[in-house]
Amino acid sequence: MPKKSVAIMTYHRAYNYGAALQAYATVQYLKDAGFEPIIIDYCPNNILGYGTFRNLFNDVSNMNSAFPIRVAKAFLKSLGNRKRISTFDRFIDREMPLTNKRYFSCQELKDDLPEADIYCSGSDQVWNNYYTKKFDPSYFLAFAPSGSTCISIASSFGKSSFNEEDSAFINNQLSKYTYLSVRETSGIKLLREMGYSDVDLMLDPTLLVSPDTWSHFAKDTDEENYVLLYQLHGDSDTANCARAYAKQHGLKIKSIITMPYQTKPGCQNIIAPDVHEWVGLFKGANCVFTDSFHGTVFSLVFNKPVAVTLPSHFSTRITTLLNAVGANDLICSDVQEWSSRVRNIDFTDIQRELASLCAEKQALLRDRLSHIG
Repeated sequence: MPKKSVAIMTYHRAYNYGAALQAYATVQYLKDAGFEPIIIDYCPNNILGYGTFRNLFNDVSNMNSAFPIRVAKAFLKSLGNRKRISTFDRFIDREMPLTNKRYFSCQELKDDLPEADIYCSGSDQVWNNYYTKKFDPSYFLAFAPSGSTCISIASSFGKSSFNEEDSAFINNQLSKYTYLSVRETSGIKLLREMGYSDVDLMLDPTLLVSPDTWSHFAKDTDEENYVLLYQLHGDSDTANCARAYAKQHGLKIKSIITMPYQTKPGCQNIIAPDVHEWVGLFKGANCVFTDSFHGTVFSLVFNKPVAVTLPSHFSTRITTLLNAVGANDLICSDVQEWSSRVRNIDFTDIQRELASLCAEKQALLRDRLSHIG
C-alpha cells in the first residue's frame, strides 16, 4: 500500500532554532509513522524580506527613533542578520523536504495547489495573530479544497483569549478539520468554548521523536567542562546566574547568540551556529542556563542539569513541561539555592517521567493518524 502524503504548513522559515527544529521533528515523526511528509514552502509577507535593511528601517520598533538613528540601527542589524539568515536557509533548503514551488499568498496556494492526501497545520504558533495583527488563513488550510482531510499537530494560538470577531474566524476555519491537537492547555480551553470537545493536548514535535534521533543529529563538540548559556529574553536573569555558577565551579561559559550586538561579556560567544552545532552544544555541556522552551527541551533530552530562568512573558510552555515531568525544582531564581536543590534531584526519575510522557503522546498521535484519511 502506498504511503499517504502529508503537506505541512508551519513557520519553517522563522529564522530561529525552535522553529527550525520543530519543523524538522514534525517531518521525522511523520516519516517514522509511515507517511510521506512535505513542507509547503510558504513565505508570507511577515517573513518575506526578513532582516533586510528596508524591513528593519520600517519596523514598528524603530519608528520612534530619529532618522539618522533609524538608518544606523537598520544598517547594523541587517549586516548582523546575514549570518543568521544564511545559517537557517542552508539547513532548511538542504535538510527539509520542501515543495518545488515557493508560495507567497493563500491565493497562490489555491491556484496551484500542492497535492497531498492530508493537509496539516502545525506545529508552532501558526494560529497566533499577536505579531501579524490579523490571521493568515493559509495556516488554517483555507486553500485546501472542500472535502480535503485537514489535521492539526501541536498547533498553538500563542494566547489564551480572542475577541468575538477573531473567535468567529477561528471557529469557521477549524470546522473543516478532521483531527485537532494543540500545544497548550489554554488552546484546549479555547476550542472547548467553541464547541470542539475532541481535541488532544500534544507535545512539541521535538519531543515526539526519540532522543537517539537528536543524539545522531547533534554535531559533537571536542570541548568539555563548559556551562552553556542560551538566553532569548532580555528580562530574565539567565546570564547573571550562569556567570555566578561558572565562577563558583571554575568553568567557562559558551553563549549562543544570533546577532553580534547580543555579545555577552565573560563568555565565548557563538554567533548563529549551524543547527546541528546548536543541538551539539546542549549535548556536550556540563550544565545549561536558559530561559528558552527549546533550550529546556534539549537539556532534558540530553539529561543535563538545567537552570531554567522564567521570562516575564511566554513562560507557560516551560512551566507546563517541567510540571509534567516533575522537574519544577529546575526553575532558578537564585544560583546558590538552585545548586543546593540540583544536588538532591534524581535525574533518573525525571528521565523516566519524560520518556513515559513522550511515549504516551507518540502513541496517541500515531493511533489518531491511523484512523485518518
